[in-house]
Amino acid sequence: MYNLNKASSENCLLIVTVSFVPTSINSNGNLQLVQLDGKDGTANGAIEVQALTIPGSYEVIVIGYVVHNPFIKQQGSGNIVKTSYRFTLVVE
Repeated sequence: MYNLNKASSENCLLIVTVSFVPTSINSNGNLQLVQLDGKDGTANGAIEVQALTIPGSYEVIVIGYVVHNPFIKQQGSGNIVKTSYRFTLVVE
């Protein structure tokens, strides 16, 4: 599940990492492009992430990185990459 600030963007790029390595999102590779409506507010949706099978503890950044309007040259502090909360995934 994701819950992100739309920031008046037409789209945004999601990158999820496990132990700082990008992981597959929705079985579509390491990147997920989310179409937005260009208005302010919050966008909600569901994603699936591939978990590791090797036992250990892994740091997960769920909606690791959000890049608003990734196909437009970024200028100014309003278009920075945003990160989410981190948590530890324990695989036994």
